Amino acid sequence: MEYATVTANHSAPLAVLFPRATIEFSDSQIPSILKCFRSFVGKERFERRTELADKMIAFASPTYRAQFVRPRQSLWLGTRELLRLVESGNLGREHLTQTAVVSLHYLATIRNVIHTMPSWKKAEFRSRLTDKVGGDIPALVEIMAASRIVTLGGTVKWIPENDRGRSFEMLVSYKGQKLEIECKAKSVDAGRKVARGDFYQFADSLLVSEAVRNLTRADPRYVTLVTSGRFPREHVGQTLVRSSIEALIVNGGVRDLPDGSTLSVEKFTAGEMKNLATAPLLEFEHRLISPELGLSIRSRRPDQMIANIENELKDALKQLTGTLPSALVCHVPEVQSFEGILDPRTATTQLVQRFLSRPDAQQVVSIAFVSDPVIDRRSREVETGLPSVRYVADKYRGSPLGKF
Repeated sequence: MEYATVTANHSAPLAVLFPRATIEFSDSQIPSILKCFRSFVGKERFERRTELADKMIAFASPTYRAQFVRPRQSLWLGTRELLRLVESGNLGREHLTQTAVVSLHYLATIRNVIHTMPSWKKAEFRSRLTDKVGGDIPALVEIMAASRIVTLGGTVKWIPENDRGRSFEMLVSYKGQKLEIECKAKSVDAGRKVARGDFYQFADSLLVSEAVRNLTRADPRYVTLVTSGRFPREHVGQTLVRSSIEALIVNGGVRDLPDGSTLSVEKFTAGEMKNLATAPLLEFEHRLISPELGLSIRSRRPDQMIANIENELKDALKQLTGTLPSALVCHVPEVQSFEGILDPRTATTQLVQRFLSRPDAQQVVSIAFVSDPVIDRRSREVETGLPSVRYVADKYRGSPLGKF
Protein backbone atom coordinates (compact mmCIF):
# COMPACT_ATOMS: atom_id res chain seq x y z
CA MET A 1 0.00 0.00 0.00
CA GLU A 2 2.98 2.26 -0.53
CA TYR A 3 2.81 5.24 -2.82
CA ALA A 4 5.28 4.91 -5.66
CA THR A 5 7.02 8.02 -6.92
CA VAL A 6 8.46 8.19 -10.40
CA THR A 7 10.36 10.82 -12.32
CA ALA A 8 8.62 11.86 -15.52
CA ASN A 9 11.15 12.01 -18.33
CA HIS A 10 11.78 10.20 -21.59
CA SER A 11 13.63 7.29 -20.00
CA ALA A 12 12.23 4.46 -17.94
CA PRO A 13 10.48 5.77 -14.77
CA LEU A 14 12.35 5.46 -11.50
CA ALA A 15 10.24 3.85 -8.76
CA VAL A 16 11.03 4.64 -5.13
CA LEU A 17 9.08 4.30 -1.90
CA PHE A 18 6.91 7.20 -0.87
CA PRO A 19 5.27 7.84 2.54
CA ARG A 20 1.96 6.04 2.89
CA ALA A 21 -1.28 8.00 3.21
CA THR A 22 -2.83 5.88 5.94
CA ILE A 23 -5.35 6.29 8.72
CA GLU A 24 -4.74 4.28 11.91
CA PHE A 25 -7.29 3.91 14.68
CA SER A 26 -8.17 1.61 17.57
CA ASP A 27 -11.54 0.66 19.03
CA SER A 28 -11.19 3.24 21.79
CA GLN A 29 -11.05 6.09 19.26
CA ILE A 30 -14.18 5.14 17.33
CA PRO A 31 -16.74 6.93 19.60
CA SER A 32 -14.94 10.27 19.30
CA ILE A 33 -14.54 9.84 15.52
CA LEU A 34 -18.29 9.20 15.22
CA LYS A 35 -19.17 12.14 17.43
CA CYS A 36 -17.06 14.47 15.29
CA PHE A 37 -18.72 13.31 12.05
CA ARG A 38 -22.29 13.49 13.37
CA SER A 39 -21.65 16.98 14.69
CA PHE A 40 -20.15 17.99 11.35
CA VAL A 41 -22.97 16.64 9.16
CA GLY A 42 -25.88 17.21 11.51
CA LYS A 43 -28.36 14.63 12.83
CA GLU A 44 -31.19 15.40 10.39
CA ARG A 45 -28.92 15.42 7.32
CA PHE A 46 -27.36 12.14 8.42
CA GLU A 47 -30.72 10.44 8.92
CA ARG A 48 -32.10 11.65 5.56
CA ARG A 49 -29.01 10.53 3.67
CA THR A 50 -28.97 7.14 5.38
CA GLU A 51 -32.64 6.63 4.54
CA LEU A 52 -31.81 7.37 0.91
CA ALA A 53 -29.05 4.74 0.99
CA ASP A 54 -31.56 2.22 2.38
CA LYS A 55 -34.01 2.95 -0.43
CA MET A 56 -31.33 2.55 -3.10
CA ILE A 57 -30.38 -0.83 -1.65
CA ALA A 58 -33.98 -2.00 -1.21
CA PHE A 59 -34.79 -1.48 -4.90
CA ALA A 60 -31.56 -2.97 -6.26
CA SER A 61 -31.19 -6.52 -7.59
CA PRO A 62 -28.87 -8.85 -5.58
CA THR A 63 -25.58 -8.69 -7.53
CA TYR A 64 -26.03 -5.03 -8.43
CA ARG A 65 -26.77 -4.30 -4.78
CA ALA A 66 -23.73 -6.15 -3.43
CA GLN A 67 -21.17 -5.14 -6.03
CA PHE A 68 -22.26 -1.63 -6.97
CA VAL A 69 -24.76 0.05 -4.65
CA ARG A 70 -23.43 -0.99 -1.24
CA PRO A 71 -19.80 0.05 -1.93
CA ARG A 72 -20.97 3.46 -3.10
CA GLN A 73 -23.10 3.90 0.04
CA SER A 74 -20.47 2.60 2.47
CA LEU A 75 -20.00 5.97 4.21
CA TRP A 76 -23.62 6.02 5.38
CA LEU A 77 -24.22 2.32 5.92
CA GLY A 78 -20.95 1.87 7.77
CA THR A 79 -21.51 4.90 10.00
CA ARG A 80 -24.92 3.61 11.03
CA GLU A 81 -23.40 0.21 11.80
CA LEU A 82 -20.74 1.84 13.97
CA LEU A 83 -23.37 3.87 15.80
CA ARG A 84 -25.29 0.71 16.55
CA LEU A 85 -22.20 -0.96 17.98
CA VAL A 86 -21.35 2.03 20.16
CA GLU A 87 -24.88 2.60 21.43
CA SER A 88 -25.43 -1.12 22.17
CA GLY A 89 -22.10 -1.47 23.97
CA ASN A 90 -20.95 -4.13 21.50
CA LEU A 91 -18.03 -2.20 20.08
CA GLY A 92 -14.98 -4.44 20.34
CA ARG A 93 -17.15 -7.54 20.77
CA GLU A 94 -18.42 -7.80 17.21
CA HIS A 95 -16.18 -8.07 14.15
CA LEU A 96 -16.19 -4.86 12.10
CA THR A 97 -17.47 -5.43 8.60
CA GLN A 98 -15.71 -4.19 5.48
CA THR A 99 -18.35 -1.49 5.10
CA ALA A 100 -17.81 -0.25 8.65
CA VAL A 101 -14.03 -0.06 8.24
CA VAL A 102 -14.25 1.83 4.94
CA SER A 103 -16.65 4.25 6.61
CA LEU A 104 -14.19 4.67 9.49
CA HIS A 105 -11.47 5.59 7.00
CA TYR A 106 -13.61 8.41 5.67
CA LEU A 107 -14.71 9.58 9.12
CA ALA A 108 -11.18 9.63 10.50
CA THR A 109 -9.98 11.50 7.41
CA ILE A 110 -12.65 14.16 7.89
CA ARG A 111 -11.71 14.56 11.55
CA ASN A 112 -8.08 14.98 10.53
CA VAL A 113 -8.79 18.08 8.43
CA ILE A 114 -11.96 19.63 9.82
CA HIS A 115 -9.86 22.19 11.71
CA THR A 116 -8.58 23.53 8.36
CA MET A 117 -12.05 24.36 7.02
CA PRO A 118 -13.58 27.83 7.34
CA SER A 119 -17.34 27.93 7.96
CA TRP A 120 -18.20 28.33 4.26
CA LYS A 121 -16.16 25.23 3.36
CA LYS A 122 -17.79 23.16 6.09
CA ALA A 123 -21.21 24.16 4.77
CA GLU A 124 -20.17 23.27 1.21
CA PHE A 125 -18.89 19.85 2.23
CA ARG A 126 -22.01 19.11 4.29
CA SER A 127 -24.15 19.83 1.24
CA ARG A 128 -21.99 17.80 -1.16
CA LEU A 129 -21.64 14.83 1.15
CA THR A 130 -25.38 14.50 1.68
CA ASP A 131 -26.77 15.32 -1.77
CA LYS A 132 -28.74 12.77 -3.78
CA VAL A 133 -26.66 12.72 -6.96
CA GLY A 134 -23.37 11.21 -5.81
CA GLY A 135 -21.46 14.34 -4.85
CA ASP A 136 -20.05 12.63 -1.79
CA ILE A 137 -17.27 10.84 -3.72
CA PRO A 138 -15.66 13.99 -5.23
CA ALA A 139 -15.96 15.69 -1.84
CA LEU A 140 -14.27 12.77 -0.08
CA VAL A 141 -11.44 12.80 -2.63
CA GLU A 142 -10.70 16.43 -1.77
CA ILE A 143 -10.87 15.71 1.94
CA MET A 144 -8.53 12.71 1.63
CA ALA A 145 -6.05 14.81 -0.37
CA ALA A 146 -6.12 17.48 2.33
CA SER A 147 -5.67 14.88 5.07
CA ARG A 148 -2.56 13.52 3.41
CA ILE A 149 -1.13 17.04 3.08
CA VAL A 150 -1.72 17.77 6.78
CA THR A 151 -0.18 14.42 7.72
CA LEU A 152 2.94 15.26 5.72
CA GLY A 153 3.34 18.61 7.46
CA GLY A 154 1.71 21.04 5.04
CA THR A 155 -0.75 23.81 5.88
CA VAL A 156 -4.03 23.87 3.93
CA LYS A 157 -5.99 26.95 2.86
CA TRP A 158 -9.28 26.21 1.08
CA ILE A 159 -9.95 28.39 -1.97
CA PRO A 160 -13.50 29.58 -2.79
CA GLU A 161 -14.78 29.59 -6.36
CA ASN A 162 -14.00 32.72 -8.33
CA ASP A 163 -16.41 34.82 -10.42
CA ARG A 164 -16.24 32.21 -13.21
CA GLY A 165 -17.12 29.43 -10.78
CA ARG A 166 -13.75 27.75 -11.36
CA SER A 167 -10.77 27.58 -9.05
CA PHE A 168 -8.36 25.05 -7.60
CA GLU A 169 -9.33 23.30 -4.35
CA MET A 170 -6.64 24.34 -1.90
CA LEU A 171 -3.40 26.23 -1.44
CA VAL A 172 -0.67 24.40 0.45
CA SER A 173 2.11 26.13 2.38
CA TYR A 174 5.24 24.16 3.17
CA LYS A 175 8.68 25.42 4.17
CA GLY A 176 7.99 28.88 2.80
CA GLN A 177 6.71 27.62 -0.56
CA LYS A 178 3.19 27.55 -2.03
CA LEU A 179 1.50 24.74 -3.98
CA GLU A 180 -1.91 24.74 -5.66
CA ILE A 181 -3.90 21.49 -5.43
CA GLU A 182 -6.63 20.47 -7.88
CA CYS A 183 -8.58 17.21 -7.49
CA LYS A 184 -10.51 15.28 -10.13
CA ALA A 185 -12.86 12.38 -9.45
CA LYS A 186 -13.75 10.15 -12.39
CA SER A 187 -17.17 8.54 -12.39
CA VAL A 188 -17.12 4.79 -11.98
CA ASP A 189 -18.04 4.21 -15.64
CA ALA A 190 -16.30 7.11 -17.38
CA GLY A 191 -14.87 5.84 -20.64
CA ARG A 192 -15.80 2.18 -20.07
CA LYS A 193 -17.22 0.17 -22.95
CA VAL A 194 -18.95 -2.02 -20.36
CA ALA A 195 -20.51 0.09 -17.61
CA ARG A 196 -20.18 -1.64 -14.23
CA GLY A 197 -23.76 -0.95 -13.22
CA ASP A 198 -25.12 -2.31 -16.50
CA PHE A 199 -22.92 -5.40 -16.18
CA TYR A 200 -24.18 -6.26 -12.69
CA GLN A 201 -27.82 -5.62 -13.54
CA PHE A 202 -27.54 -7.77 -16.67
CA ALA A 203 -25.96 -10.56 -14.60
CA ASP A 204 -28.91 -10.48 -12.21
CA SER A 205 -31.43 -10.67 -15.06
CA LEU A 206 -29.54 -13.65 -16.49
CA LEU A 207 -29.35 -15.50 -13.17
CA VAL A 208 -33.12 -15.50 -12.73
CA SER A 209 -33.85 -16.87 -16.22
CA GLU A 210 -35.23 -20.41 -16.24
CA ALA A 211 -32.45 -21.80 -18.44
CA VAL A 212 -29.77 -20.63 -16.03
CA ARG A 213 -31.67 -21.69 -12.90
CA ASN A 214 -31.57 -25.27 -14.18
CA LEU A 215 -27.75 -25.33 -14.19
CA THR A 216 -25.97 -27.26 -11.45
CA ARG A 217 -22.55 -27.08 -9.82
CA ALA A 218 -21.73 -30.42 -11.38
CA ASP A 219 -22.47 -29.11 -14.88
CA PRO A 220 -21.68 -25.35 -14.98
CA ARG A 221 -21.47 -23.06 -18.00
CA TYR A 222 -19.09 -20.23 -18.87
CA VAL A 223 -20.50 -17.39 -20.97
CA THR A 224 -18.20 -15.07 -22.91
CA LEU A 225 -19.46 -12.01 -24.77
CA VAL A 226 -17.02 -9.95 -26.84
CA THR A 227 -18.89 -6.82 -27.89
CA SER A 228 -18.19 -4.85 -31.05
CA GLY A 229 -18.43 -1.61 -29.10
CA ARG A 230 -20.25 -0.53 -25.98
CA PHE A 231 -22.31 -3.11 -24.11
CA PRO A 232 -25.97 -2.18 -24.61
CA ARG A 233 -27.51 -0.16 -21.81
CA GLU A 234 -31.08 -0.27 -23.14
CA HIS A 235 -33.53 -3.07 -22.33
CA VAL A 236 -33.99 -4.21 -25.95
CA GLY A 237 -30.27 -4.72 -26.55
CA GLN A 238 -29.76 -6.61 -23.30
CA THR A 239 -32.80 -8.80 -23.95
CA LEU A 240 -31.32 -9.89 -27.29
CA VAL A 241 -28.06 -10.89 -25.62
CA ARG A 242 -29.85 -12.73 -22.81
CA SER A 243 -32.09 -14.64 -25.25
CA SER A 244 -29.05 -15.72 -27.27
CA ILE A 245 -27.33 -16.99 -24.12
CA GLU A 246 -30.43 -18.95 -23.10
CA ALA A 247 -30.52 -20.59 -26.55
CA LEU A 248 -26.92 -21.85 -26.11
CA ILE A 249 -27.02 -22.81 -22.44
CA VAL A 250 -27.92 -26.48 -22.80
CA ASN A 251 -25.44 -27.58 -25.47
CA GLY A 252 -22.98 -24.66 -25.62
CA GLY A 253 -21.72 -23.13 -28.84
CA VAL A 254 -20.76 -19.89 -30.56
CA ARG A 255 -23.01 -17.28 -32.13
CA ASP A 256 -22.41 -13.95 -33.89
CA LEU A 257 -24.98 -11.34 -32.87
CA PRO A 258 -26.56 -8.80 -35.26
CA ASP A 259 -24.48 -5.91 -33.83
CA GLY A 260 -21.20 -7.71 -34.61
CA SER A 261 -20.62 -9.06 -31.10
CA THR A 262 -19.55 -12.67 -30.55
CA LEU A 263 -21.14 -14.89 -27.92
CA SER A 264 -19.85 -18.25 -26.73
CA VAL A 265 -21.14 -20.67 -24.09
CA GLU A 266 -18.82 -23.43 -22.89
CA LYS A 267 -19.22 -26.44 -20.63
CA PHE A 268 -16.68 -26.23 -17.81
CA THR A 269 -15.81 -28.42 -14.85
CA ALA A 270 -16.25 -27.27 -11.26
CA GLY A 271 -12.46 -27.05 -10.94
CA GLU A 272 -12.15 -24.84 -14.01
CA MET A 273 -14.82 -22.51 -12.67
CA LYS A 274 -12.98 -22.25 -9.36
CA ASN A 275 -9.74 -21.35 -11.15
CA LEU A 276 -11.49 -18.67 -13.20
CA ALA A 277 -12.76 -17.03 -10.03
CA THR A 278 -9.18 -16.03 -9.10
CA ALA A 279 -7.57 -15.77 -12.55
CA PRO A 280 -6.38 -12.28 -13.64
CA LEU A 281 -8.82 -10.32 -15.75
CA LEU A 282 -8.13 -9.82 -19.42
CA GLU A 283 -7.73 -6.26 -20.64
CA PHE A 284 -11.08 -4.42 -20.56
CA GLU A 285 -12.80 -7.54 -19.15
CA HIS A 286 -15.59 -7.66 -16.55
CA ARG A 287 -16.19 -11.04 -14.95
CA LEU A 288 -18.46 -12.71 -12.40
CA ILE A 289 -18.18 -16.34 -11.32
CA SER A 290 -20.68 -18.48 -9.43
CA PRO A 291 -20.47 -22.28 -9.02
CA GLU A 292 -23.12 -22.73 -11.72
CA LEU A 293 -22.42 -19.87 -14.11
CA GLY A 294 -19.51 -17.72 -15.19
CA LEU A 295 -20.03 -14.48 -17.10
CA SER A 296 -17.30 -12.57 -18.93
CA ILE A 297 -17.98 -9.44 -21.00
CA ARG A 298 -15.36 -7.36 -22.76
CA SER A 299 -15.17 -5.09 -25.78
CA ARG A 300 -13.01 -5.46 -28.89
CA ARG A 301 -12.46 -1.74 -28.71
CA PRO A 302 -10.38 -0.41 -25.83
CA ASP A 303 -11.93 1.49 -22.96
CA GLN A 304 -11.56 5.25 -23.16
CA MET A 305 -10.62 5.76 -19.52
CA ILE A 306 -7.16 7.09 -20.40
CA ALA A 307 -8.62 9.60 -22.82
CA ASN A 308 -11.16 10.68 -20.20
CA ILE A 309 -8.45 11.06 -17.56
CA GLU A 310 -6.33 13.12 -19.94
CA ASN A 311 -9.29 15.41 -20.59
CA GLU A 312 -9.80 15.77 -16.83
CA LEU A 313 -6.15 16.74 -16.36
CA LYS A 314 -6.39 19.29 -19.18
CA ASP A 315 -9.47 20.74 -17.54
CA ALA A 316 -7.57 20.96 -14.24
CA LEU A 317 -5.02 23.27 -15.86
CA LYS A 318 -7.84 25.76 -16.50
CA GLN A 319 -8.56 25.91 -12.77
CA LEU A 320 -4.96 26.66 -11.78
CA THR A 321 -3.42 30.13 -11.88
CA GLY A 322 -0.37 28.94 -13.82
CA THR A 323 1.81 31.25 -11.72
CA LEU A 324 2.49 28.88 -8.80
CA PRO A 325 3.64 25.24 -8.63
CA SER A 326 0.72 22.82 -8.57
CA ALA A 327 -0.16 19.18 -7.93
CA LEU A 328 -3.03 17.21 -9.46
CA VAL A 329 -4.89 14.39 -7.71
CA CYS A 330 -7.05 12.11 -9.88
CA HIS A 331 -9.37 9.53 -8.31
CA VAL A 332 -9.81 6.37 -10.38
CA PRO A 333 -12.42 4.06 -8.78
CA GLU A 334 -12.26 0.29 -8.26
CA VAL A 335 -8.49 -0.14 -8.58
CA GLN A 336 -7.11 -2.68 -6.10
CA SER A 337 -3.49 -2.13 -7.08
CA PHE A 338 -1.46 0.08 -9.40
CA GLU A 339 1.19 -2.61 -9.67
CA GLY A 340 2.91 -2.55 -13.06
CA ILE A 341 1.66 0.92 -13.99
CA LEU A 342 5.16 2.41 -13.69
CA ASP A 343 6.36 0.55 -16.77
CA PRO A 344 7.13 3.22 -19.40
CA ARG A 345 5.10 1.23 -21.93
CA THR A 346 1.83 1.57 -20.00
CA ALA A 347 -0.78 3.98 -21.32
CA THR A 348 -0.87 5.78 -17.97
CA THR A 349 2.87 6.49 -17.84
CA GLN A 350 2.82 7.61 -21.46
CA LEU A 351 -0.14 9.87 -20.65
CA VAL A 352 1.78 11.48 -17.77
CA GLN A 353 4.92 12.03 -19.83
CA ARG A 354 2.85 13.54 -22.64
CA PHE A 355 0.92 15.75 -20.24
CA LEU A 356 3.93 17.07 -18.31
CA SER A 357 5.61 18.06 -21.58
CA ARG A 358 2.76 20.47 -22.39
CA PRO A 359 3.80 24.16 -22.37
CA ASP A 360 0.91 25.01 -20.01
CA ALA A 361 1.83 22.22 -17.56
CA GLN A 362 5.35 23.36 -16.70
CA GLN A 363 4.27 24.43 -13.20
CA VAL A 364 2.82 20.98 -12.41
CA VAL A 365 4.98 19.32 -9.74
CA SER A 366 3.20 15.96 -9.58
CA ILE A 367 0.22 13.91 -10.71
CA ALA A 368 -1.22 11.34 -8.29
CA PHE A 369 -3.72 8.62 -9.13
CA VAL A 370 -5.61 7.26 -6.12
CA SER A 371 -8.37 4.71 -5.72
CA ASP A 372 -10.71 3.51 -2.98
CA PRO A 373 -9.66 2.61 0.59
CA VAL A 374 -8.15 -0.80 1.32
CA ILE A 375 -7.87 -2.38 4.74
CA ASP A 376 -5.14 -3.92 6.88
CA ARG A 377 -6.47 -5.59 10.05
CA ARG A 378 -4.42 -6.31 13.15
CA SER A 379 -5.32 -7.32 16.69
CA ARG A 380 -7.76 -4.63 17.92
CA GLU A 381 -6.34 -2.14 15.43
CA VAL A 382 -7.14 -1.32 11.83
CA GLU A 383 -5.05 0.54 9.28
CA THR A 384 -6.49 1.78 6.02
CA GLY A 385 -4.87 3.37 3.02
CA LEU A 386 -5.36 4.26 -0.62
CA PRO A 387 -3.90 2.29 -3.54
CA SER A 388 -1.96 5.04 -5.24
CA VAL A 389 0.75 5.95 -7.69
CA ARG A 390 2.40 9.35 -8.02
CA TYR A 391 4.50 10.83 -10.80
CA VAL A 392 6.86 13.77 -10.11
CA ALA A 393 8.01 16.09 -12.88
CA ASP A 394 11.74 15.92 -13.51
CA LYS A 395 12.29 19.66 -12.91
CA TYR A 396 10.94 19.34 -9.35
CA ARG A 397 13.14 16.47 -8.20
CA GLY A 398 14.68 17.47 -4.89
CA SER A 399 12.17 20.28 -4.29
CA PRO A 400 10.43 20.29 -0.87
CA LEU A 401 7.16 20.39 -2.79
CA GLY A 402 8.00 17.07 -4.44
CA LYS A 403 6.71 15.16 -1.40
CA PHE A 404 3.15 16.28 -2.17
